[in-house]
Amino acid sequence: MDLFEFIRRIVMKKFQERKKECGAWNLVLPPMVNVKMLKNSKDDWLLTMIAAGDMVYEFLGPIEGYAVKMREYTCQCGSWKVSGIPCSHVMAVIIHFCGRATLKDKMTNFVHQNLT
Repeated sequence: MDLFEFIRRIVMKKFQERKKECGAWNLVLPPMVNVKMLKNSKDDWLLTMIAAGDMVYEFLGPIEGYAVKMREYTCQCGSWKVSGIPCSHVMAVIIHFCGRATLKDKMTNFVHQNLT
């Protein structure tokens, strides 16, 4: 029983440390999510965007193309659905509509709610 109690205390201590770290954040998004989104926003320069209508966009890259459906929160590459963080294709659409100046204000609207 002492071993379980020891493990429980270690886990409680770790949770407390994480809670302190989170309290020090000055952003709505966790720092790693914020960094990944900013990186994805810089990867769009190789893409050509074509508006297909009804918030659907196609991106043509040097190797292949992807379809982004903003109303359904999906991208054909699958990264947005798996990670909950907008991929470079989605970031290109967000930048197209919002502009780079207001990007930080709008980012939380496109991240999965569990990450905010």
